[in-house]
Amino acid sequence: VLAPPAETSRLQQRLPGSVRKLLPSAGHACLDDARSLNLRLELAQSGVLSAVQRAHAGRRREAAEAAERVAAERVAAVRVAVAMAEAERVEVVTAVVARAEVARAAAA
Repeated sequence: VLAPPAETSRLQQRLPGSVRKLLPSAGHACLDDARSLNLRLELAQSGVLSAVQRAHAGRRREAAEAAERVAAERVAAVRVAVAMAEAERVEVVTAVVARAEVARAAAA
């Protein structure tokens, strides 16, 4: 379903660099009528399709990079958590050994 001419005119004024193409005697559902308008071909010929494809590829690349950053941050967070747990374990072992030494000294 395509917009009526008045709406496409308004959109063209609001979207700099846009291309407006009128289809004479076409209704709102011209993609379904006997003339079988090839919308993909129209978009390709106007240059819109390649611009959309480039933008989509850029967005996919940005999303992949963001996912890699998030994964790296998670790995770093896990490494910090493991280091903290190991440090706490060392502190606990040191405290137990110190108590045992104090107890031995007191018993002697």
